[in-house]
Amino acid sequence: MTIFVFIKQVPENNKITIDRTTGNLVREGVPAVMNAPDRNAVELAVSLKERLGGTVTLFTMGLPQAKDILTEGIAMGADRGILLTDRAFGGADTLATAEVLAGAARHYGPFDLILCGSQSSDGSTGQIAAKLAELLDLPALTFADGFSLTENTVVIKRRIGLFTETVESTLPLVASLTTKVNEPREAGTAAKFKAKKVLLEEVGNALLQLQPERIGAAGSPTKVAGSFATPERKKGISIKGANAREMGQNLVRELLAEKLI
Repeated sequence: MTIFVFIKQVPENNKITIDRTTGNLVREGVPAVMNAPDRNAVELAVSLKERLGGTVTLFTMGLPQAKDILTEGIAMGADRGILLTDRAFGGADTLATAEVLAGAARHYGPFDLILCGSQSSDGSTGQIAAKLAELLDLPALTFADGFSLTENTVVIKRRIGLFTETVESTLPLVASLTTKVNEPREAGTAAKFKAKKVLLEEVGNALLQLQPERIGAAGSPTKVAGSFATPERKKGISIKGANAREMGQNLVRELLAEKLI
């Protein structure tokens, strides 16, 4: 089985701050990591390879430092890592990003299955899998909390409100996975050292030959007009009292002091 996994490098969530003057994310000095559900996608791909045989190829689009997550994925058990990097890819929205990923899938195909995370922590659009499937004319099984593969058929389960939805399709297809689908393995020290020796490929548009007007900023119909930080919330207070009556009286005093009543 030939499996492609598309992964993304994102800022570490708990270290992200927003410049309250400019409204921009402060990325300087913030550690970059593999997007959380993408690790679940790598785990599933590797487990399928271990069960069925085949190969797992990782792709990521970004700057040269994004090679770190390719190496991490190889340490988990993937076979190959490809960095899609080119100034022509810069400024891409989800559609232009999907164009590059689809171009890479076509170039390196054929494949049986494409996996990716359900959404990224820095954008949270959840659009890549569906757009990628549309561009490749494939079925899209998205936001999978459960995944099973029998012969040529994939069945996923996903939560829709209070209900669980079951969807199935035959291969090839594109599937996006949530963090509930499995528990990603932690690579051992020996695997990490071995992964660092694997030669990673860097690919630009000179190889993919994508139309310039369909990639990067030129191919992005959506633009970010601006961003802002939510106002800091005032720390709450605790209303105390010996009994309910006294607590009620103290609450009224606080509301009067704040000119809320």
